Amino acid sequence: MPRKPKVVPIATSQTQPSEERPRLIADEEASRRFILGIGSQRIAFDCSVRATNLPPHTGDKPAPVLPLPKKKKSTSDPPAR
Repeated sequence: MPRKPKVVPIATSQTQPSEERPRLIADEEASRRFILGIGSQRIAFDCSVRATNLPPHTGDKPAPVLPLPKKKKSTSDPPAR
C-alpha cells in the first residue's frame, strides 16, 4: 500500500543569510514495482526515475570518443562460437 505524502510548508525570508535558508538535502526517488507471476514463480521488476538539474550548456557538444584498448588473444581460450 503506497504511503500518503506529507506536505510541510517551508517559509523563506529574503532577510535570512544564505547559509540559514532552508534547502533540500535529500529526496526519495519515485519508484514502481511490477510483479510478474508465471506459474508458482514470481519475478519483481523495480523501476525508479531520478531527475537531475544540470547546469546550462551541459551536453550541448558531443563527447570525445575514446578507443578501447585491444585485448591480447590468449592461446588457452577456445574460439568463440
